[in-house]
Amino acid sequence: MPAPSKPGRGASVAAVFILLLFAVPFCGFGMVAFVKGLREVTSGGSSQYWGMMMIGLVFSIIGFAFLYALIKGPGAAKKIDRRRAENPDQPWLWRDDWVQGRAVSQTKSSMTSAWIWAALWNMLSVPCLLLVPREQLFSIRMLGVLPFPALGVGFLIWAIRETLRWVEFGKTYFELSAVPCVPGRELRGTIQTRFPHTPDHGIQLKLSCVNHIVSGSGSSRNSQERIISRLEKAIVPSEIYAGPSGAAIPVSFHLPVDVPETDGPNSSNSIRWLLEADADVPGVNYKDIFELPVFRTKDASAQEAEDFAKSEPASERPAKLSIRVSMVADGGTEFYFPAGRNMVFAVGTTVFALIWAGAVWFMATRGAPIFFTVIFSLFWPLIGYMSLEFWLGTSRVTIGDGKLRLQSGWLGGGRIQEFSISDVLRIKTKINGQTGGASGTPYYDIEMRRRNGPPVTLGKTVRDPQEANWLVAEMTRLVGLNARPAVAAQP
Repeated sequence: MPAPSKPGRGASVAAVFILLLFAVPFCGFGMVAFVKGLREVTSGGSSQYWGMMMIGLVFSIIGFAFLYALIKGPGAAKKIDRRRAENPDQPWLWRDDWVQGRAVSQTKSSMTSAWIWAALWNMLSVPCLLLVPREQLFSIRMLGVLPFPALGVGFLIWAIRETLRWVEFGKTYFELSAVPCVPGRELRGTIQTRFPHTPDHGIQLKLSCVNHIVSGSGSSRNSQERIISRLEKAIVPSEIYAGPSGAAIPVSFHLPVDVPETDGPNSSNSIRWLLEADADVPGVNYKDIFELPVFRTKDASAQEAEDFAKSEPASERPAKLSIRVSMVADGGTEFYFPAGRNMVFAVGTTVFALIWAGAVWFMATRGAPIFFTVIFSLFWPLIGYMSLEFWLGTSRVTIGDGKLRLQSGWLGGGRIQEFSISDVLRIKTKINGQTGGASGTPYYDIEMRRRNGPPVTLGKTVRDPQEANWLVAEMTRLVGLNARPAVAAQP
């Protein structure tokens, strides 16, 4: 992985100048407002000066935080640049924890962020209430103000929960057996934590490859996290053993050979590998997230990766399937993806479609500009179609007699497409939808790659990754391609 280019001196000077432009006014206004409010409050002035004092304190904190970044930032940047210069082809040596063979939990940084948000938001929203005259506190106009302190309470609850999690489970880290984690090899390590209360239902591990995308700039800046691939595993309580911090959780994943590497942290379109551990325990639930170094190395041979891929364990059939699998009259096998199988997507898109229709109706009846009304109206049929697709959409895949037949439509209907089995190059899973961010739930499509022609989607939005992998393995076996075998569920 090539080292990212360093910003020029001009860019660094511009960044310092911009920070100064923000820091100096914030510090100046904040200190003046705080001192004036404090003077009025101590001299018996109106209680509304408490609001001025708190707002001044918030502005002062923000301004001095910018100044602190100006003082400490260059030293940290030089340290990172020095490491990159010393190890240009070894990006897994650019971070302190990776150098030590560890990945530190993000719990502490999450707790710090939560308290910063809670403190700043409440110091801004609470003074808003103090500035409101007492006779108007319970008026209808306050409905537009109350959501701000209510959101502040939510931030405060979030900060308290993160703090309890930090106190309960300690300074956790993931100890890697080898650095970096190489695609096409086994990813192994141990999560070192402590459990005051043993998780009765075990621990759920999730290894996610996440594409972090930042678009826009300024006030229109937007970021999203798209899950590219996800591996999951359940750890039963008997597998947890004593460790230096109290408890050790073994981690082992078969890392596919064709996955992307970890990308630069400053990129607007970067790749991150996250290991997440969750468990239900009395009190605050256990949750840890670790960022892992996944990179290809020069000593990783193609033959080694191929041999490792062949040793991947068989896909086991889940005890309960959402997709109906049955034999048909001509001896083939049918996979039927029924309608309405994903209620989360169906209900979500339906609610969104209704809200959109309400917005169109409001603009049409309230005299909004005709341009906006027409534009919003044109988008509504697309949103409505998506909603109906989740409620009514079905797929039927039949494999047998040297043919793969696909029928996609609503309620079991639709045109039948026929493909020769010899034209099938590969059948694989593909994540085309998700709920939530990096820790959210991905939904898998079953995609067929052909020797001649574009890819074809055989089925959509399978929730269970075990079921999706088993379906791929079973379809692959039926078309005669080499792949992991699919095994039946154990009785």
